[in-house]
Amino acid sequence: MNSNVENLPPHVLLFPFPAHSHVHSLLKLAELLCHGGLRVTFLVADQTHSRLVNDTAVRSHFDRYSGRFRFQNLHDGLLPKDRIVPEFPVSFLEAAKPRFEDVLVAGKSSITCIIVDVMMLSFAVDVAGQVGVPIMCHPNSCPSDLWAVRCVPKLIEAGEIPFQENLPPHVLLFPFPAHSHVHSLLKLAELLCHGGLCVTFLVTDQTHSLLVNDTAVRSHFDRYSGRFRFQNLHDGLLPKDRTVPEFPSSFLEAAMPRFKDLLVAGKSSITCIIVDIMVVSFAVDVAEQIGVPIMCHPSSCPSDLWAVRCVPKLIEAGEIPFQGMVLCFVFWPQDSNNIGMETTLVN
Repeated sequence: MNSNVENLPPHVLLFPFPAHSHVHSLLKLAELLCHGGLRVTFLVADQTHSRLVNDTAVRSHFDRYSGRFRFQNLHDGLLPKDRIVPEFPVSFLEAAKPRFEDVLVAGKSSITCIIVDVMMLSFAVDVAGQVGVPIMCHPNSCPSDLWAVRCVPKLIEAGEIPFQENLPPHVLLFPFPAHSHVHSLLKLAELLCHGGLCVTFLVTDQTHSLLVNDTAVRSHFDRYSGRFRFQNLHDGLLPKDRTVPEFPSSFLEAAMPRFKDLLVAGKSSITCIIVDIMVVSFAVDVAEQIGVPIMCHPSSCPSDLWAVRCVPKLIEAGEIPFQGMVLCFVFWPQDSNNIGMETTLVN
């Protein structure tokens, strides 16, 4: 073997999934490897490379590791419109596998080791095994993952985990009393019941009455006999109080003490609480006082999801970020019959 090749430091190929947090995490690892004297090739999709070079200072940042860091593009053959659909991960993996194999075959003699994103593991291990290059997996943990891991010792100390052997976990769901919020958490309730968990669905008296009398929800959940039940929360509000702009704040004030009483009464059987994002302001404090784990569920309506899905197209069309002066409309309730409005120009 050539002595110059033998004297070169190890050469690591990093291959992240083309999503912001995944790329960012492996760039941090790339810098640590370069700092340790290793050579790094950072394999990214064409579109990811373009964004990194044009919209960030990553190239100038890695100039300090001259000769030890380089980008290599992977042409995945996908169009921009293909990257904003739910099927993108599967499409990307199918398109990337043969191209990844070509990259490895071409650089086999110089690559010491491969570190791939956990999302790529399904095909990368097979390809690396065929080519004969050692491979490792890099799990890209987000802050919520790390926080969950950090909470595990406390949950063990509190006796919340492991779950009691003969009893399935018991989840309390608490939606805000509005149609889309209740509907969203009912879908989650069904998934939890289907997975074998017990669910208590906490709703106000009026919401419960509407569900039982105007929908088939009770008969629908009969298939999960013994694993699903409604529990009423009397919020003390009159029907006329539910049609004014102040209803959300009135409901939260009225619900907090009753929610606490309910948790105290059922603490021994409740494994976890999942609350609507609209009630998280007080529910977290109450759950912490009682010592029951709690999670927040963002009840996104179709218009929210559609807006998010349209953002890439608006960016491509140059509609956002906004240019120049923007006319903003600000609305606020003056009383039960009038809505105030103000216009302002924002640069």
